[in-house]
Amino acid sequence: MDAFQILVIILSAFLAIFLLLGIILSIMFIRVSIKIKRIAVKLDDAAANVRDTTETVKNTVSDISRLASPAIIAKIVVKYVRKFVKKRRNHHE
Repeated sequence: MDAFQILVIILSAFLAIFLLLGIILSIMFIRVSIKIKRIAVKLDDAAANVRDTTETVKNTVSDISRLASPAIIAKIVVKYVRKFVKKRRNHHE
C-alpha cells in the first residue's frame, strides 16, 4: 500500500463523513423550514383574529357611541328642563 492509496482511503472517508453530515443537515433544514412555515401560518391566523376582534370592538364602540350620544343629550336636556320647571314653580309660590 503506497501513499496514493492511503490518501484515497482518507479522502473517501472524509467525503463519506461530509456527505452524511450534509444529508443530516439538509433534513434538519427542511424540518426547520416546515416548522417556520407552520408558525407563520399560525401567526397569520392570530393576526387575522386580532384584526377581526379589533373591528368588532370598533363597531361596538361606534354603535354604543351612537346610542350614548342621544342618551347623554336627552339627560342634559331633562336636567335643564327640571331646573327650569323648579324655578318657575318657586316663582309662582
